[in-house]
Amino acid sequence: MEGLEDELKCPVCLELFTCPLQLPCHHNLCRRCAEDLLQSETNPSQDDEEGATYSAAAAPSPENTPDSFPCPTCPEVVSLGTLGLDGLRKNFLLQNIVDRYLRLKGDGNTRPHEIPCQLCREAPPRLAAKSCLICKVSYCEQCLTVTHPDFPPFSEHKLVSPTASFNDETVMCPDHPSKPVEMYCVQDQTPVCLLCEKVGRHKQHNMAALEEVFSQKQAELQTWVGRLDARVTLEEAKVRALEDRHEQMMNGAQELKTEIDKQCESLMEVIQHRKAELHRKLEQTRQQDSKDLQKVIKRATDGVQKAQSALSYSLEVLKETDHASLLLAHHSLKAKIEGTINTLGSNSDDNYDDDEYGIDELDIDFTQCKKELKALDFGVLPDTPFADEQCCIGSMEEAYIEWDPVWDANEYEVCYSVGNVQIVSTLKGYSYTATNLTPGTKYKFELASKNKAGRSCPSSIELATTPFEFQLDQNIASRYLLVSEENTQVSKLETPIPLPRASLTLSRFDPEEGDQHTVLGDKSIRRGRHYWEVSVKGQYSIGVAYESMPRNEDICNTMESWAFDYLANGSLYSVWFNGSTYTQRKRIKPPLSKIGILVNYDKSELRFFDANTQTLIFRYKEKAGFTKPLYPAFSLWEGSLKIHSGIECPQ
Repeated sequence: MEGLEDELKCPVCLELFTCPLQLPCHHNLCRRCAEDLLQSETNPSQDDEEGATYSAAAAPSPENTPDSFPCPTCPEVVSLGTLGLDGLRKNFLLQNIVDRYLRLKGDGNTRPHEIPCQLCREAPPRLAAKSCLICKVSYCEQCLTVTHPDFPPFSEHKLVSPTASFNDETVMCPDHPSKPVEMYCVQDQTPVCLLCEKVGRHKQHNMAALEEVFSQKQAELQTWVGRLDARVTLEEAKVRALEDRHEQMMNGAQELKTEIDKQCESLMEVIQHRKAELHRKLEQTRQQDSKDLQKVIKRATDGVQKAQSALSYSLEVLKETDHASLLLAHHSLKAKIEGTINTLGSNSDDNYDDDEYGIDELDIDFTQCKKELKALDFGVLPDTPFADEQCCIGSMEEAYIEWDPVWDANEYEVCYSVGNVQIVSTLKGYSYTATNLTPGTKYKFELASKNKAGRSCPSSIELATTPFEFQLDQNIASRYLLVSEENTQVSKLETPIPLPRASLTLSRFDPEEGDQHTVLGDKSIRRGRHYWEVSVKGQYSIGVAYESMPRNEDICNTMESWAFDYLANGSLYSVWFNGSTYTQRKRIKPPLSKIGILVNYDKSELRFFDANTQTLIFRYKEKAGFTKPLYPAFSLWEGSLKIHSGIECPQ
């Protein structure tokens, strides 16, 4: 019922519909609201009085009643016929939905036996006295008198005690109110009564049974409802995505604001630190210059004091009137004055004001710093790089990705996961090779560009490694085995193949006795699920083994191998481990012609299938887990084996 109430409100009174009328434009309107619109068309300058009661005196006279009014929802003009508003069909379906909604809502203000009048414009409306089963409307005494005068056709309407639901009542024909609808006019697409088929505007139209049309229209509506529901689900998902994006944006903005504050505070700390350092250097220079100048000033002051003393004495000598005394002192006084003058000259420099001190060498100019600070702004993230799908490819254990360069990027980031481990690689170039991947596995790679401003939005590409593919390693095969067909087939020989002494290494299988001989595949399994098939003839053991298994044993008789064994003389099959049978022997007839082997390294599990029918034969789980790389392993003492690898794993 979510959002339903908005659909059940009249566009004029904005309340739940009461006695809704369906307009030709398919919009709906309360009957009393439609009457108000008609009255406003008759008296456009007269405002409705709040709480006015509908009465015969207030209703417009027939000759003054307009024949149209504008739809309050769309630009369409509703044209009325001779029946006026009675010619508009009451929307019983909408009224039923409103009634159900009110019951489900459980409105406690109205008790079940108190049915409000559906035409009263009072707030709240008066209680209904009667309900008309023809009009499907509940009326109070006053509204009933106005709407149902005591003459046909209104006198023929069936009035009952007030009821809130007319669901069980028969829908009556809009053209013949006393007749129930029993047919459907195909041309006008509306339910009609039997009389409409003979007389009136539906005469000679194509008619159909209500039940048939009901099923068709219900199915059609169900289809459209399904489409709407799917579209609503899609739009709801879009809204949720937008809300998530909005939340991300808000969180990103808050994080960016925090980062701005952090960066600016860091800048201010640097400025404050440099300010303190400059003050320290300035004070140090000032103190040194002051000390030097104080020494100069003291020497100059001492010289001036001595000169002042000599000057005062000389002035007193000049006051002497005795000729002989002055002449006797002349020579010594002159020498004293000359000595004082010379002393002043040696203690001071005539260009003392041009001397340079440390303070004179200091200068400060933050113009460039101011420009850089004023230029502080958000950095521009680089564009998103996209992989060139035509150049990207996956092999058995590697994936190669190539992309076009982004002009404003300094480096690129490739991110992917191997199992539960996320791998992030940063590089300067325009290609990347992911290694040590699991064969036959799909990987999602995310590619982003980076610069000083940050990391771009990533793009993604999915690449799949090819399934596990191998050949037989003829360099370690027993000399009694012939490896052929591009190292995919092995056959048992009666006599050994003569080989150069240099090729007879310790890694080659060469049993001391017996006639069963072994060969391994040339590729190992370290993780993941892998599958291959073997076409079989003769007597054999097939399975997996560690590379370190003994070279003088078959794969049924070691602690480092797991074997599916076949004895041709009894059509018996079994699984071997630790040199003994792990499962009870199973007799299968006719003998298998092709066997599938599925290895799940991560779960330490082996499965053997009838490859022709994909029927599981044996299943084995290694409790201790696989601890080393596994190699496909084959022991043969009669017949031949054909390898089929590079096959997708069965589900």
